[in-house]
Amino acid sequence: MKNLIILSAGEGKRLKPLTQNKPKSLVEVNNKVIIFNIIDFFLENNISDIHIISGFKGDILREEIEKKYPGSPAYSISFIHNPIYDKTNNMYSLWLARNILEQGTYLAEGDLFFDSGLQEKLPGEKEKSYWFADNFQSHHDGCRLTSDDTGKITGIDIIPKGSSGEIGKERFKSAGMLKITPPTGKKLSNWLDEEVNRKNTDIYYDLVLAGHIKEAEIYVNNINPTPWIEIDTPGDLEEARRMFL
Repeated sequence: MKNLIILSAGEGKRLKPLTQNKPKSLVEVNNKVIIFNIIDFFLENNISDIHIISGFKGDILREEIEKKYPGSPAYSISFIHNPIYDKTNNMYSLWLARNILEQGTYLAEGDLFFDSGLQEKLPGEKEKSYWFADNFQSHHDGCRLTSDDTGKITGIDIIPKGSSGEIGKERFKSAGMLKITPPTGKKLSNWLDEEVNRKNTDIYYDLVLAGHIKEAEIYVNNINPTPWIEIDTPGDLEEARRMFL
């Protein structure tokens, strides 16, 4: 598998003023740009075809990435722009990349920061789709996965911020990254199509998968104890700067 899709279209409103004039994925954690950390990791692990979904300040994102990665026969970086990023959510951005999704791909959210030790958790070319996740803790919010005893994901729900989600050995916090095989990618492409045709475009891709999870055949890839964080708020950014000194 050589593809990587990075979702980086959102406005990052909760990180203003840092995101007043640039996308959230260009914010730095201890002098390392968030999206550069993602790109470098995957290039080092032989994922050579990188596709970035841009939106807010997409011209700045492209300019900075092309400056950092001016081109090489060893890899390619392409851009797909979501012109209605302010009216849609990440499922629509992923739908714009459905032709890549159908080939099989890694998928990473553009506000994800993680340690290079994640290399030990890469599933390789096994014929399964995987969702990178951590053990769910009571303070977690956002996307929670439930699995059966084989690791197959059987449920997805969204825990509101400030709530206490139920924990357990088969409950996991999404780490914002997946490995998607071509068969699963083709199914997901069709499900995204259905939602777009219904004009249901202001939702997370997680919720699209939630409606079809029994058909999706996705397994948990537990990355614990690899350090990682999703950066949405100034508090997240400060925590990231402490975690990755």
